[in-house]
Amino acid sequence: MKRIIIICCTLAALFLFAFTGLAAEKGVTSLSVNPYGHASDAKDTIRWCVKSDNHYLFLPADTKPSSSKLYFKSSGKVYIDGKAVKSGKSAAALFSGRTHTLSCDGKKINLTVLRSENIPAVYIKTENHSLSWLEKSKSNKDKGEIRIYEKGALTVNEKLKQIKGRGNATWGKPKKPYNIKFEDEINLFNMGKATKYSLLASYSEYTFLHNPYAFIFATKVGMFYTSKFKHIDLYINGDYRGNYILCESVEVGKNRVNITDLDKANEKANPGVDLESLPVKGTGKNGSVQSGKVHGSRKWVDIPKEPKNISGGYLMELDYTARYDEELSGFVTSTGQAITLKSPECATKGEVKYISGFVDAAFRALKSKSGYNKEGKHYSYYFDMKSLVSAYILEEFSKDFDASLSSFYFFKRKDNNKLYCSPAWDFDNAFGNHSYYFGTPVSDPTLWFANELHYNGTANILNLAYRHADFRKATAERYKEITKDKVFEKTLKRIKSLSNEIRSSAVMNSVLWKTFNTRNVSACESGIKSSFNIMLDYLSKRKDQLSLAFSTKCAWLTYDLNDVSYSNCITSVPIIRKGQSVKLASLYDCGSITPPDGRQYLRGWNTKADGSGTMYKPGQTVSLKKNATVLYAIWGAKPVTSKDKPYTPEKVKNLSASASKKGTVNLSWKSVPLATQYNIYIKKSGDKDFRLLGKTTGKTSFVAKGLKAGTTYAFSVRAVSDTHGLRLMSPAAVCKVKTKD
Repeated sequence: MKRIIIICCTLAALFLFAFTGLAAEKGVTSLSVNPYGHASDAKDTIRWCVKSDNHYLFLPADTKPSSSKLYFKSSGKVYIDGKAVKSGKSAAALFSGRTHTLSCDGKKINLTVLRSENIPAVYIKTENHSLSWLEKSKSNKDKGEIRIYEKGALTVNEKLKQIKGRGNATWGKPKKPYNIKFEDEINLFNMGKATKYSLLASYSEYTFLHNPYAFIFATKVGMFYTSKFKHIDLYINGDYRGNYILCESVEVGKNRVNITDLDKANEKANPGVDLESLPVKGTGKNGSVQSGKVHGSRKWVDIPKEPKNISGGYLMELDYTARYDEELSGFVTSTGQAITLKSPECATKGEVKYISGFVDAAFRALKSKSGYNKEGKHYSYYFDMKSLVSAYILEEFSKDFDASLSSFYFFKRKDNNKLYCSPAWDFDNAFGNHSYYFGTPVSDPTLWFANELHYNGTANILNLAYRHADFRKATAERYKEITKDKVFEKTLKRIKSLSNEIRSSAVMNSVLWKTFNTRNVSACESGIKSSFNIMLDYLSKRKDQLSLAFSTKCAWLTYDLNDVSYSNCITSVPIIRKGQSVKLASLYDCGSITPPDGRQYLRGWNTKADGSGTMYKPGQTVSLKKNATVLYAIWGAKPVTSKDKPYTPEKVKNLSASASKKGTVNLSWKSVPLATQYNIYIKKSGDKDFRLLGKTTGKTSFVAKGLKAGTTYAFSVRAVSDTHGLRLMSPAAVCKVKTKD
């Protein structure tokens, strides 16, 4: 019995030892620093970041070694680089260099300490939930507190009414963007008093300068409203989150888009009514809400009463149909453009009917060949021409991935019959940062872009505008003005200054998020410098190309898909001189297209929509002498000749891939009989699906650039046969390769 008691006591002691901390892990188990000498539980205390390869400490620019305090938990005495340190005392030992060795009870830890420069630090503490909970869903939100330090001084110490996720594609990235909201208006970084601000993550944009460049450029070309911004180092709940761009949110307000707030007017007309809780109705059967793909449809909130004057203001966004479907209020023009109402977000039936009628008339005027709609009004009656031209120049210059497809805003004031294109927003995937869009190399500065986009069965707003000679003339004149005013040089000077200012913070961000597939500090510094040089090279070449594009020496070509349903594409059209030869597009050069029912063949391109003009074959090389040429797709149910039978090419053979220099892979394969083109696809390790990387015509080799070092990629190549526009592809040949470190 005595033996049993001893055994039980021993087991109990072991259990207690394991679960009460008596068997705590040896060495340093936690570490944090307060840059300002505050307590360990202060809201501005920063924890170390533990990664599988190392431990990191990311400190703000205003950290003072002499006044900062070090806090840690350990199993014994702690040494930094051989010198004993105490918790709660000075953290100065961490500033003797970049890398340090922490020693305790025979266990050593490598610690890399990085410190930002020049920019403010923003600390957010959530009230009820963890950051991981907040990031599980964009609809999750929490209250909190925010503290901002500039040059060592606490300049903001306020309550947050709300912090939540934001963005569309950017929300799906590991580094999340956020929106913050204050109870009362507050002026952050002299942006003007407001309650809402955005924190842009720039996860896929390695310079952190694409949005700032667009904002600066938009301001200098005279867009009516452009978000002010500030680069900051962001800390949430004690953890460093990276370099963020804190900027004004796109909203109606005295210091934002300064138009009448119809949301407030609707609330005033319906006191005590929670407008967001009311049902949403539409123009479908029995008041149902229709998809954004339905031309001419509308949707609204079923609000009992509306204000007397509903002529404005309206803040609207051109958007993809899927995103339109998620919004409360909006409409689709008869030309197929989905438009969401950002304000009023909860719009009445009458408000949606009014503004949709006005905007639809404007789009119909744009789409008409003469520029006049059936009411006899010219598109310039509806659009403020200066803002439309300025917005177009920005989108064409930047080759913004979403140019006038999404994040393209415009507004209408009360008692004013003009639509103003503003504010500029979301330029992460611009200035050469995105490789391909529906098979077109958007990083190529020699191609047209914004005026070649099609979506939901129609050319986009900028394509429609640029078809008109008066708009092209206004664009050329405005481009000459901004060139004469040295807008490009001034913007470039500011962006170079910003690049130097944020460099240390950008390095910290890149190390944290392993941006260049490494946490080596020197490699991250090199990667950032290389990314910035790529941006500078694009800006220089694009400026020169548009000098030709907007001159009388240019021969502009555009394609009208002529009754194609629900297309989402861009045709690849080079910027060329008059008299220069150009190869006309084939069906597979036009993106994701669903030809008209029963007419699966692209018979050719015609100078007239009804096919009565000059006819050209797809792929034919022609010389253009006019200043502008619009070619219309002519569709047919049968091949052009009896010999033009569909042909499925055989599978590509001898596909091989070899990693050459860092981030580059060379592909080669054997020629396939009767193949007119080869499509190359790529899939990174861990991704589900392949995406189109590029195309070659005739060539049996391809060079993939800009890949992440030390990463395994799968490549697929398909041979394509084109019979006057009918695309048939071979089965996929696949190979894998790991890029060099």
